[in-house]
Amino acid sequence: MRKILVIVSVLFACVVGYSDDTLWRYVSAADEETYYSVFDNLFRTPLNQEKKPSEDAKKEEPKAVEQTPKPAVSQTPPVAKKQQTPLRTRLFAVKLGAFVPTAARMGLPNEGFCVGLVARLPLNPLKPEWGKLEFGCTSTAGTLEIRPSQNGIVYSSIEQSYWDVTLCYLRRIFLPTQEPHIYAGIGLGLGQEIIRYERTGTSWSDSNNTGVFIFKLGWDTLSNFFIELSYRRLIDSDSNAKDILELSFAIYF
Repeated sequence: MRKILVIVSVLFACVVGYSDDTLWRYVSAADEETYYSVFDNLFRTPLNQEKKPSEDAKKEEPKAVEQTPKPAVSQTPPVAKKQQTPLRTRLFAVKLGAFVPTAARMGLPNEGFCVGLVARLPLNPLKPEWGKLEFGCTSTAGTLEIRPSQNGIVYSSIEQSYWDVTLCYLRRIFLPTQEPHIYAGIGLGLGQEIIRYERTGTSWSDSNNTGVFIFKLGWDTLSNFFIELSYRRLIDSDSNAKDILELSFAIYF
């Protein structure tokens, strides 16, 4: 027990003796880093040592960018415009064909070329199945020759020319489909035929007006041309030609 007291007294004397102004100046002058270095090393033990985070852990993991799927945009197909075909629109055509008379009162004329103009107007552009009205004008290109011997008289030449103006109603066949584009028509018209006689250097002409019934059957390609066969019946009793067929090819725009 004495030994313990002696040791404690010696330690106390050492501490008191060392506690002078120099010690307090050193203690008061120490900064925070000094305290931390002293006490940290003094009280550090393997149990309370904190593990330093590894460099890999310090690296922040890149945040995954959430890609929100874009809402599907409903694409409405464009509305198809109504087909602007010759079935729906008016047209103007120039035609070239041939006249073929099949019956005559006096003398049957020969075949010959013909030319004409045509205008077609739809009755209702929104309903092409209603048909069209056609205004036409057709004339012989030149003259049609007739046999020069008539009723026992021999002429030097006999020639005939013809023209008419017609109004027809056209309607497609094979409804309600649009293929094929075959149409039929019927109409009325006013025509005139002129017959020229020549004998021994003398010439004269005779003209006659007549009403016309006309029937048509054609094929419209809807690609700027059509082909048509028509039959004309001349109803005047004084007319020479009675029946005329026409086969024509027309280009329209």
